[in-house]
Amino acid sequence: MIVGIDAGIDAYGAADLLARQLPERLAAAGDLTGIHTATHTVQVGDPRFAVTVFWQDVSPPADALWAAVTAALPDAGLVMTAPDAEDARTSGPELAVLGAWVAVTRIARGASGRVVVWPGAAALDGPLTVGQALAQGHIAAVEVVGGAPAGPDEIVDPLGFVRPRWRPAGCVLQVQRGPDGLLVPFERETLTR
Repeated sequence: MIVGIDAGIDAYGAADLLARQLPERLAAAGDLTGIHTATHTVQVGDPRFAVTVFWQDVSPPADALWAAVTAALPDAGLVMTAPDAEDARTSGPELAVLGAWVAVTRIARGASGRVVVWPGAAALDGPLTVGQALAQGHIAAVEVVGGAPAGPDEIVDPLGFVRPRWRPAGCVLQVQRGPDGLLVPFERETLTR
């Protein structure tokens, strides 16, 4: 199941905050095991950020999830659908629903999304090897931006802030080589405030 949310957010920090809060705000839907949240820029009307909530495997029952989402975000543009479904549930202002559709489509296609919450995120809490990040952090790949591919024994230091990108294979951690040779996240927390 994929839920798109366009609440008219105009700043990265506010989008990240909503994405971090969604597991708690949607708790009424039941078991949220495997939940992912991601942020997206959308260019529908004024540029802004939308948020998606999705699962790779089993999601909560559709009726319970929809009830929780509409109760938690009654004024937002909302879309809920399954990746291969031909129909969807929608709620909210027309332009915001369109922004939510854009985000849902991007997740369904593995085209984009800054993943904020995902299973394994807590495992990326300190320096570890690329191999450990892949095994423990539910990361599909580590991608070095502007450099040679990372080897499995190279060290990644998440620096307390990790925002993988959503791709068809799953979460892809984009990193860059620091001056000391360590791999560090390409996106730094200070850039999103």
